[in-house]
Amino acid sequence: MVQLSETQTAHSNKRYVIIGEAHRLLDGGQLLETTWYLELMPTSYLWKLGMTGRGELDGLTQLGF
Repeated sequence: MVQLSETQTAHSNKRYVIIGEAHRLLDGGQLLETTWYLELMPTSYLWKLGMTGRGELDGLTQLGF
């Protein structure tokens, strides 16, 4: 999880999950450039089959779509 805030576009304090990463060598291998691909972090997590902590069926399970 990363949290970003910047003033040029008035983007303020949003949390993101890193869903991908790319690397590129520049200047004959002297400079490494890293790009993160981000997705907004959800405010709540729904039930998800096979995921520990989110896949159990109990009295607190909520259905979502």
